[in-house]
Amino acid sequence: MLILSDEADGVARYADAAEFFRQRHCSAKNPNDVGNEDLKKSSVVVLGYDNAVLKRLIGGMEQPPPDLSVQVKRNLLNQANVFGAVNARALRRSRDR
Repeated sequence: MLILSDEADGVARYADAAEFFRQRHCSAKNPNDVGNEDLKKSSVVVLGYDNAVLKRLIGGMEQPPPDLSVQVKRNLLNQANVFGAVNARALRRSRDR
């Protein structure tokens, strides 16, 4: 399951990433629509370190120094699944360069 960014500017910043996961048949939800049962039954990718889901589960994450950061850990609610978090300060498409 993909959890979309809840930042005002994050929707545009992560649009390509969200589309990538949707094309691979991942369900996408807004952070406020995600319950613990959703998190238990799925591996999860969260867009944005200041996402409400990260805040709820682990108190959030500090902004890392690099422009792009990805962390993957065992899902605390179901050890058979993983929990990934992606954060980007600004993404530029390679075709825009």
